[in-house]
Amino acid sequence: MPDREFASAIRKVFWGPNGLRAGWRFVSYVVLSVLFGFVISAGLYRVPLVARILSNHIQDVLTAPFALIIFSVVFLADVVSALVMSRIERRPFGKYGIPPAGAFGKLFWQGALGGIVAMSAVMLTIYAGGGFSLHGFALSGFAAIKSAVLWTLACVLTGLAEEFRYRGYSQFTLTTGIGFWPSAFALSTLFGAKHLLDNPGEMFHSTPHRELMVRHRLARCMGLCTIVHLFCFE
Repeated sequence: MPDREFASAIRKVFWGPNGLRAGWRFVSYVVLSVLFGFVISAGLYRVPLVARILSNHIQDVLTAPFALIIFSVVFLADVVSALVMSRIERRPFGKYGIPPAGAFGKLFWQGALGGIVAMSAVMLTIYAGGGFSLHGFALSGFAAIKSAVLWTLACVLTGLAEEFRYRGYSQFTLTTGIGFWPSAFALSTLFGAKHLLDNPGEMFHSTPHRELMVRHRLARCMGLCTIVHLFCFE
């Protein structure tokens, strides 16, 4: 009898009424993401162009090619991990925040408009306070087009990578265990703490993301958060 009770107690630690508990699913996802990240990074280092860009990177100087590589690794590792977990949990991948059918739907354009308006308001406020001024174009011709394309791609990838990491599988899974608002607060705090540690000048970066959680709660679609992230915070 004691052995059965012990086995039952151990089982309850790992398994709940809905299968493997949310915390263990989240831990499994994080471990998979780290492993896939190492594998993908090791593969990319074998590509001469990628190796050259990474080796020439200057500390605290963010370039578009460097951002493209780093956030491609992050996004790909997280997506592959979520795909593996979706097979284990027998859920459609779209449940984790990126439903393919809604890629450029209503929420996308709402986010684009909201992001443009918000960013314009921020820049106009900084301009009015003397925080920046315009003195013409630093680039022209093909160089300007190339820079615009690279930075657009880099910003899109940054938005996708960061939003999926903190709003995708992680939030969906933790919500099933502790509820939406506790998981939203915990992940937003974690996201803000990461930016604070990596870039002390971004200490207020996480605040707008908490406001976006309301829209995310209503929409249940990461596309909105991603496009607002792109226009507002990149």
